[in-house]
Amino acid sequence: SEVVGRPLAALLANDGAEVYSVDVTGVQQFSRGSGLRKQQHEVAEKEGWTLEDCLPLSDVVVSGVPGSKFKVPVHLVREGAVCINFSSEK
Repeated sequence: SEVVGRPLAALLANDGAEVYSVDVTGVQQFSRGSGLRKQQHEVAEKEGWTLEDCLPLSDVVVSGVPGSKFKVPVHLVREGAVCINFSSEK
């Protein structure tokens, strides 16, 4: 969302994280690149990518879904990943 997801992705990317932001319209990758060479993050559309492509790569998963229809499929979360849910859905 424009309220939490996008600003959080930008903040994390500016600090050096590789961030995949997933919503109903697709996947965006937020990054500052190797060695933090850029002054600020860049955003790239990941054409053809889905949640199933991002979750197995992720060390941290932050979820803020609007309803149970959009819950994170836990079988795709990698072993040892830190998961944070800030939505009203359990």
